[in-house]
Amino acid sequence: MILSTNHENQNPSGSASPTSTLVTTATGEQVEPYIISIALAFDASKSPHYKVVCLRTIDGSKNCTIFHVVIYSSETQSWRLLDSFIERVFSIPYHERMLYWNGAINWLGMYGEVAYFHIDEERDDFIDNPPHLYEKDICKRKSRYFRESCDGHHLHLIDLFYPCLTKFEVLEMGRDYSGWFVKYHVDLDPLCASFLLFVYGQFVVLFLHRDENEEEESSSLLLHTPGKLISYNLESKTFKSVELTPKAGVDDSLLRVDAAYYPKASNYPYMETLACVI
Repeated sequence: MILSTNHENQNPSGSASPTSTLVTTATGEQVEPYIISIALAFDASKSPHYKVVCLRTIDGSKNCTIFHVVIYSSETQSWRLLDSFIERVFSIPYHERMLYWNGAINWLGMYGEVAYFHIDEERDDFIDNPPHLYEKDICKRKSRYFRESCDGHHLHLIDLFYPCLTKFEVLEMGRDYSGWFVKYHVDLDPLCASFLLFVYGQFVVLFLHRDENEEEESSSLLLHTPGKLISYNLESKTFKSVELTPKAGVDDSLLRVDAAYYPKASNYPYMETLACVI
């Protein structure tokens, strides 16, 4: 069984899957369902069980504006078709950027808008983007960072745009879905003297680390540039770097993160857990 996928209409396998039954259209015709999105909802700190949320069009066509919601539960080992529907937001590519946060599956739109479906409450909603993001030319966007914090309490969005790749905002979503707000204004120009490849935009944002155990909140950006890992503290404006030296005779080229050639490459922080997912 596929737990999550970012490929539109890639059918999940397994018994009683959402693609094993036909969809009846308004005209009474029975057609194969068209899968728009499949996403995993799992929080090991709360339950050993997970759910899979599947969006499929109600008439089996790719461009349908209404979605069925089908949910798989690992606890019951069965799929369930909800009575409610979701309306498509055409600026959101449901098969691309999605994640589970705040008890909901969240889909990111082209301009920062977010559509979400709350798992337990079985309801959907839409959050518009900050008005100033409409001023950005999305054709000049180099990369995006859309991820929750390690503690699961925060959701962040970072967009890097040409020609000023070293200057950007860190946006944070309100826990009540009140919308995005600017958490940090970042200027990496001071790093260019130490890391010349920053001048040419040859770096990627790997992770935003928030340390809330101290007396004052501290956040650091983990950055990658060819041959180095850099931790940049957003409060003190200081940095630390680690050399990435490959072992002799080992080709690690496929392990390198390079947004210039792989703009949709994903990287994930290592997190220890005792959960066993079957």
